[in-house]
Amino acid sequence: MFLEKLIGSIIALWGIVVLYGAFKKATICKKGQIASGIVITVGGIAVLLSEIMNAPSKPNYGIVKTASNSNSLFKPAFIIVGIGVVVRIYNLICKNKIITVETQEKNKKEEFYKECLKSDIKQCKNEKEVQKAKLIAEKHGIKYSDISDLYSEAEVLVKKKEQKELDDSLKAKREEERAEQKTLVKYEGMTGREKRIAMLTAERAALLQTADTLKSGAKAVMNASQQKEKDWAIHGGIANGIAGPAAGAATALNIQAQNAQIRAQNKANLQAFSPLITNSYMGAVSYESRARGVAVSIDSAKTKLLAKDDVQTCLKRLAFTETKVEVSETGTCTVTTKVALTEPFTIFEDVKAVMGIENEHLELMGVIALGHPAGRIVSPGRKELEAFLVYDPYPLKGMCLYCGKKDRDYRVEFAAVDLWAMEI
Repeated sequence: MFLEKLIGSIIALWGIVVLYGAFKKATICKKGQIASGIVITVGGIAVLLSEIMNAPSKPNYGIVKTASNSNSLFKPAFIIVGIGVVVRIYNLICKNKIITVETQEKNKKEEFYKECLKSDIKQCKNEKEVQKAKLIAEKHGIKYSDISDLYSEAEVLVKKKEQKELDDSLKAKREEERAEQKTLVKYEGMTGREKRIAMLTAERAALLQTADTLKSGAKAVMNASQQKEKDWAIHGGIANGIAGPAAGAATALNIQAQNAQIRAQNKANLQAFSPLITNSYMGAVSYESRARGVAVSIDSAKTKLLAKDDVQTCLKRLAFTETKVEVSETGTCTVTTKVALTEPFTIFEDVKAVMGIENEHLELMGVIALGHPAGRIVSPGRKELEAFLVYDPYPLKGMCLYCGKKDRDYRVEFAAVDLWAMEI
């Protein structure tokens, strides 16, 4: 049958995978894994052969196959598979025991090395250090042939562990920095009204999302604090039908008393949670109000005048302060600064204007004063929020991933590729 062929193929494939793991990966209980792989593979092949050899003798007219006409290899094949599975399970148990013992021994050696460092044992070479190290090893129940070799082995284990922890930490930091840089260039390629509208639309969506979260939280607190009353008429009727009118009346009165307690507790809970619920709803109203204001700004931005002044002229209207470069442990350079207009200005002679920045092109270029083979580091700048400058200094931020070193000095230069003047 097809089912037997499928089962046999799967079992044989499993055995081959076990064998592959034994030859390519396994270092513990390798012989046991090889044995179990061989037995399982042979069992799978036997299941396949039993079905193939039995195929010509299958009835063609609805005759039920019985033990007398079944192939004699079928049951022994599954016995072989069973033996292989048992060997595999035993092998895994032995492997886990060995791994547990090795882990315990490894932990002992790490503790041994750390205690040696606390005892000011640096190399375990002179008599004083050797004697002290032996006492520490004895304390931790560690067997050894040469105490200096044990010290060196334990030192390697600790250094490898520390390096792995450092590598994992740096990996997590790099992922965090990549995510942040992706946010910083969220509106890359947009300019003028298009960028202004996109930014305001995202701001409005965030405000509405916060409002919904606050309202949902208030509703959840309200529902959790209020118990549902029971229907005394239904419970009384059930009791009446089972035990008679007296029992029904008693049950109804009891349910009403319980409901009175529930109402009292609900009232107390409402009073206790009322400030939290009220503040949440008031906060939601505030965020919704701000969202409506942003919607007005979005509509207004669609008709704002735009003057393409020369970028160098625009750049001269900007003043940068509090500029600094920070280098993380991954080598990522983060440039922060504050920028504002130096003075009010107009476009088309009488239209008050603000400066718009294609911030991905307001390049923050760090130049290493002590010299660097890469020369200048170009970092696309700033956060995804307000890009239209007024007179109060506004923070900008840019990142250059994995391009610097902590022991270098940097200075920052600003180059504007695309700036524009826009109606206020």
